[in-house]
Amino acid sequence: MKFIANDLLVYRTSGVCRIAEIKNCDFGGKQREYYILRPVHDEKSVIFVPVDSPLSDKMNRLLTKTEVDKIIDSSIPEKPFDWIENDRERTAKIKEVASSGDRKRITRMIKTLRLRRKALSACGKKLRVTDEAALTSAEKVLYDEFAYALGIERDEVTSYIEAKKAAAEKSEA
Repeated sequence: MKFIANDLLVYRTSGVCRIAEIKNCDFGGKQREYYILRPVHDEKSVIFVPVDSPLSDKMNRLLTKTEVDKIIDSSIPEKPFDWIENDRERTAKIKEVASSGDRKRITRMIKTLRLRRKALSACGKKLRVTDEAALTSAEKVLYDEFAYALGIERDEVTSYIEAKKAAAEKSEA
């Protein structure tokens, strides 16, 4: 997918970014064309992504409000992933899902980790540090995008999802 200057997109774990410019840069004695990205929630950061690199495949167009609502609505009845007891296997699966860019799968992963945290909390335990970090990172990136598409603040996204969930449960009753 080709982008132009000022396009908004989601880039890996950086969240919503604006393409500040596209220009030729010389890094390591090699001239290449780069997308110069600025995360919208951290304008001081600058990310250089080679236009002709596989990394540019990790740049996804921003979802619309309709698409976000559709993802949320479809995730409400969906079951979480089965919990993987083996830490290494679980970490590998989490990384694979997080890097996929598939917002539905990421939403399902967040649901899985939140439910696990809730179950552990009921027993006086906590989620493992790596799982908690993965949850925080996934929520930041996904909720940044959802907030931008919905025209709300990031800290309002959970309430928005919970309200949609309550409305869905009420309509089923």
